Amino acid sequence: MPRSRAEEPLPEKAPASLSLLSREVYRSRRPRLLKQPNSRDLVVLAAPDYEALTEALEVAAGLLRGDADDSAGRIQANAEVQDLLRRRIADAARLSA
Repeated sequence: MPRSRAEEPLPEKAPASLSLLSREVYRSRRPRLLKQPNSRDLVVLAAPDYEALTEALEVAAGLLRGDADDSAGRIQANAEVQDLLRRRIADAARLSA
């Protein structure tokens, strides 16, 4: 997987408070919400928690796509697909003989 900017180590000149925050978040495994007036908020998560959250979101997105495919009639029963494949393989074998 390519490294994103989110995966880069803290710069050497990072403030000591950022390093302390990083260690505390990783130790406690509790996310921290950083707020600053007139600025966007920032959430700090330990890397394993971020990875677990990302994986859970990918699974949820897959389930939603599956539901949408089912609602749109794009789902076929496994037995139907196997029968179709067997017929196509048999037809191809007859044509090549």
